[in-house]
Amino acid sequence: MSGRPWRTAVAALKRAAQLRPNEGFEKFMYLGQLLDDGVAAATCTRQGLALIEWQASQGDEDAEERMCGACCALVEQLMGRGLHSFPFPHNVSSLCPFRSIKVTLSPM
Repeated sequence: MSGRPWRTAVAALKRAAQLRPNEGFEKFMYLGQLLDDGVAAATCTRQGLALIEWQASQGDEDAEERMCGACCALVEQLMGRGLHSFPFPHNVSSLCPFRSIKVTLSPM
C-alpha cells in the first residue's frame, strides 16, 4: 500500500497504542499486519496476543477463538517475512496459553 490514507491509518493506530497500551488487542493486530518492519510487526502481534491471553484469564469465553487466529497471524508474519533470527520457540505448544490443547502434527 502507498499513499497518505495508509500512513494516516498507521499513525492513528500507533497513537491509539500509545494512549491505551493495555487494552484493545485489535489495534496491535492491525499494526502487526501493516508495519513494514518485520520485528516491530511481530512485536505488535505479540502484544495483541498478550491482551487476548489476559482477557481469557478474566473469563472471556470468546478469547480462545481470538487467540487461535492471532497465533496463526503471528506464525504467518514470522514465516512470510523470513524472520528466522527472531526469537521463536521450537516447542509450538508453548505459544498457546491454553495448555490443555494438545497439538499433534502428523506427516501427510
